Amino acid sequence: MPIQREYLRTVREACAELRSRLRDGEAIRVEAILSAYPTLGENEEAVLELIHTEVTTRHDLGQKPTLDEWQERFPDLLGRMESLLSLREVLGSEMPTLSDGSGPAPAPAAQAERGADDRFPRIANYHIIEEIGRGGMGVVYKARQSNLSRVVALKMILAGENAGLRERARLRNEAEAAAQLIHPNVVQIFEIGDHDGLPYLTMEYVVGGNLTRMIRGMPQAFRWSARLTEILARAIHVAHQRGIVHRDLNPSNILMTPDGVPKITDFGLAKFLMGEQGVSLNGVLLGTPSYMAPEQVSGGEGAIGPATDVYALGALLYEMVTGAAPFRGFTPMETLCQVVEAELVPPSRLRHGVPADLETICLKCLDREPSRRYASAADLADDLRRFGENQPIRAKRTTRLRRFLQWRRRQPLAAGLLAFSLLLSLLLLGGAVFHYLKVTESNRELEKRLSLAESEKSVVSYQRSRADGETRGVAKRSYDMLLGRVKQALDEGQPELAVQLLDGWVADDRLDLAKGFEWEYIRSLIRRARPPQKGHSGAVICVAASGRPGELVSGDASGHIIRWDTRAGTHARFRDRHAGKVLRLAYDAPSNATEGTVASLGEAAEGLQVRFWDAKQGRAVGDFRIGAMEVSDFRLSHGGTRLHLCGKMAGGDGWRAWAWVRSDGGWRADPSGARGGVTRLAWSGGEDLLAEGSSDGTVQLFRADGSPARPLEQRPAGAIQSLTVSKTGRRVAAGTDGGALLIWDAASGKLLAFSPGRYGPIRFLRFWRGDEAVVGCDGGSRLWTRLVDRPEELCILPVEGRSSFRWFALAPDERRLAAGDDRMVWTWGLADGVPGRPYRANSRLSAPIAFDADGSSLLLGCGDHSIRVWDHRDLGEEGTELGSHDGEAWSLCFDHGGAMLASGGDDHLVRIWDLKGRREIARLAGHDQTVTALSMAPRGEKPGDGPPALLASAGLDGKIFLWDLDPTRPEPAGSPARRTLLHDFGAADRLWAVSFSPHGTHLAAAGKRGVISMWDLRKPSAPPVELPAVGAAINALAYTPSGNILASSSTNGLVKFWDPDHFIPYKGRDRTGPVTWCLAFTPDGQTLVEGTADRTARFWSIQEWGVNQTILGHPMGVRGVATHPDQSLMATGCDDGKVRLWDLESSQLFYAMNGHTARVNAVAFSPDGSRLASCDHRGSVRIWSGDAPPR
Repeated sequence: MPIQREYLRTVREACAELRSRLRDGEAIRVEAILSAYPTLGENEEAVLELIHTEVTTRHDLGQKPTLDEWQERFPDLLGRMESLLSLREVLGSEMPTLSDGSGPAPAPAAQAERGADDRFPRIANYHIIEEIGRGGMGVVYKARQSNLSRVVALKMILAGENAGLRERARLRNEAEAAAQLIHPNVVQIFEIGDHDGLPYLTMEYVVGGNLTRMIRGMPQAFRWSARLTEILARAIHVAHQRGIVHRDLNPSNILMTPDGVPKITDFGLAKFLMGEQGVSLNGVLLGTPSYMAPEQVSGGEGAIGPATDVYALGALLYEMVTGAAPFRGFTPMETLCQVVEAELVPPSRLRHGVPADLETICLKCLDREPSRRYASAADLADDLRRFGENQPIRAKRTTRLRRFLQWRRRQPLAAGLLAFSLLLSLLLLGGAVFHYLKVTESNRELEKRLSLAESEKSVVSYQRSRADGETRGVAKRSYDMLLGRVKQALDEGQPELAVQLLDGWVADDRLDLAKGFEWEYIRSLIRRARPPQKGHSGAVICVAASGRPGELVSGDASGHIIRWDTRAGTHARFRDRHAGKVLRLAYDAPSNATEGTVASLGEAAEGLQVRFWDAKQGRAVGDFRIGAMEVSDFRLSHGGTRLHLCGKMAGGDGWRAWAWVRSDGGWRADPSGARGGVTRLAWSGGEDLLAEGSSDGTVQLFRADGSPARPLEQRPAGAIQSLTVSKTGRRVAAGTDGGALLIWDAASGKLLAFSPGRYGPIRFLRFWRGDEAVVGCDGGSRLWTRLVDRPEELCILPVEGRSSFRWFALAPDERRLAAGDDRMVWTWGLADGVPGRPYRANSRLSAPIAFDADGSSLLLGCGDHSIRVWDHRDLGEEGTELGSHDGEAWSLCFDHGGAMLASGGDDHLVRIWDLKGRREIARLAGHDQTVTALSMAPRGEKPGDGPPALLASAGLDGKIFLWDLDPTRPEPAGSPARRTLLHDFGAADRLWAVSFSPHGTHLAAAGKRGVISMWDLRKPSAPPVELPAVGAAINALAYTPSGNILASSSTNGLVKFWDPDHFIPYKGRDRTGPVTWCLAFTPDGQTLVEGTADRTARFWSIQEWGVNQTILGHPMGVRGVATHPDQSLMATGCDDGKVRLWDLESSQLFYAMNGHTARVNAVAFSPDGSRLASCDHRGSVRIWSGDAPPR
């Protein structure tokens, strides 16, 4: 019985499992699959499909299954196996057709091993010429009919047990069917006979091949395909008129003559509609799967009729048009499943340009419903003729409704679920509408009742909000004034008052006003500031630190000496004093002791007085008088038991050294330490080696007991100006007044290095990094470091704007150097040479600087009678100076995360600063003139939207560069590979402004020409769009946060607003006034802030299109303006060198920040608002932050 539709999916799954397991190397057979799928064993067609799958798969794997094997395994099905078309595709055709031969074959006499035909060189009246086709049950010969001398094709059934009744019936059926058809497009039957019990059939011999061989799986011309199908349809219509249905029309059964005339053959499966003739075997599928109509697969014999052949003609037309059969699976069974269930792919989807009429004809032939196909093959032929003559065809395309109904019949369950879902949705929608109407009516009634209450409440709310607004305004102005007073107190050196003011506001802040950058910044100043230490009655002349951190002594111009403990905040004045100024102090107080010794040198009535003090009790324990002199060194050693002094005597008596030693009886002079000509003294770290430098340029070494050490190799090059011994005592270094540097090995006395001077006397010299390097200063302001083993290689420490230093100090850990004059102190890290921030005292520095014992602070004596302790590692009120450009710095820009800052200046460079390490990390070179403007592209909305950090720079050279600052790229940030030249105007335009749009898709730039150029960065090759000229140089650009407005300012006082999406100005929105140097929008985009040359900051309202407020208070022009990203806060940079913070709500000044020494050209807030950057006319780039930790 045929396979029913419900079993098709099961058969397909079983065949797929069998094929997969065989290909995996498993020796599985059909019998194992049948045991797993017992229901398939009841259907012979299903078993045969499994057998076919095993045969084809094993054949593909190189195995050779034989008929003997199948006879042993399935003896009852052998006959069925031989007759199935699917098996014939593997083992050979069962009943050959005229098209099966592929060329000449040996004569029957040469085929003794293939059957009984080799006994018949003649068959009846036919002389065998050659074999042209062979199958498992039959053979086709080319023969000559003797009596008529004509060539015919002779088909006969082979002798032996291989022949059956079905094959004989099929041969007779083919002869009877074809004999009734006399048509030029049907192969003619001449005779049917019997030779020695073997039936044969002679027919017309066609020289050409079949249609399969002609088309070769390739698409054919549309009109040729239509014409050929028309010819075949008319021939088949003649058969239908004779009551014959072919049932097996396929390309292999269409023979083509050399002249291209088609002839239909192989009527072996033909069905006679008017009678009982025809091949009809129960349970056997008759036909070729790809060309079988659906009713052939599942409808039984009664459903087969002319529409079956119309379907096959449509399949032939489809294959000629597209080059592929309508349905074709991996196995015949899969193909049959597709015929019954699968959706047909229209030819136009497989081949471009298929005529619509031809596709309509094809699809009508292939309709699954026989009643919807052409009523006859003649109707099909007529429609094909109309197509060929460009006439309207009668076939109509299947409507969408019809296709839906067909889908519903194929998928009834899915269609039912869809209908149920629609019905349920309609019910829910109806219920929702009903409920909505009821709720709406109830709401109307409720709104009427509430409207009166709301109107009354709104009046009360208005009055209350008005009062709250006035109260908040008063509080806001008070807050602004408070911060100004706090800042003033800090500037005047009154941190206690600043703390009281701030704490009082916190306790009384009932409105809890939002406090942002300005609050945190002022609080950080209070936390960091140390008030001046008062106690002296005259200017401080000298200071000396003990070995205990925070402890020092200082002497003043009135002769008083005070001992300080800066950590505890206490001080104690010594009981006695000098008659005049205290010139020098020496303090020996070990870190692990509570007592110490102080030596002082002060003015006396005649000459100088040396006094010794008990530091703990503050009383004098000895004194000596010496003549007037200019002291060069004054130092206690050996636990405060020895004092060495040297200097130049007054009156031209030359240089001299003295020494005093403490004994049980007190202090006494040590004659062994008194020598003439000594200009400098230096002890080793362990104080076991003393070096003395002389005016004659020699250096001598002495042991602790005063005995001479190993002599040094001398190379006089001028009087010794500076002298130092390494802490280990292994090396000695000296600098002369001629600028020469000499370094010795103390143990051997050998001169290790000599460097002649070129820049003036070496005024300062110390070892650092143990004894591996020295740091010094020659010429007063040239600071350097050298390695001892490579003294010719200098590392010059950066010094800006200094003519000469007065004092120097090296930190105890030898990591940091300090130098200062009477107003400022600078520091440098010796390891990297990076300068720290400078310190500017409110009062004149009047004493040499000194480091605290732990190196954390610098001790400064000031002319206002005070001691100042400066934590040089702290940022201070002046912000952090990251560094400077060579020349003026013009522009600033933060990256997205606020971790990096870019600046541009007169040195033609874009410098990149690391804000965490406070250092320069890259220099971007490319511009030939000043870099005037920078802009950072906004971060992409999702990962991959462009580089993580894209910077644009513009300069007076007319160039615009794009810099990829992605930190994950391997190339250095300044590499040319990171740089892209977007445009070069050359001398045609000196650019002053550049800005990315908020979405990062466009870039705008402008300058001296007065024309804004805009680039679409999504189209790199597209030229820029130029907006109309404004008649003067443009010096600033700014986008609103939404990007819908671009503002520009020019040197003629014109502020203009543009529509950047359409590249046109907003008409009637221009403003003319004073020259505007800078622009910035508030975060809400409703206000434009302008910094002008007439010393004001103006607020331009976008809603009202006019200036609604002007901020006064700048003493000079405003060149930089920035708004805080989250707060009502604005920063301005002014020509007076100050950065000012303003409250945008009250338009009040918070305070001005000192630090810059020249006009401020630009200011910028970081994206998170925690930092403020500024740059000035001298190239300085600074960072202001409120996140410094408390002390």
